[in-house]
Amino acid sequence: MIAATLPTLVVLLWAGFWEWPFTEVEYAILAILFGWGTAAGRAGGRDWPASLRTGVLDSLMGVTVIVANVLIK
Repeated sequence: MIAATLPTLVVLLWAGFWEWPFTEVEYAILAILFGWGTAAGRAGGRDWPASLRTGVLDSLMGVTVIVANVLIK
């Protein structure tokens, strides 16, 4: 679980240090979620189409979190 959150944590810390605009951070994190989900699908023995679907679904979960955050604020 900790290893799954490390890439996103690194991007957030890097963005805070270099003062990235919020939209660029969102895109970077969504790309990480897609890549991480695709890599996890491949590591789990899935074929490429199924792995790409996993990556897309991971990114959609990230979009859901972003939309929920906007609605809460």
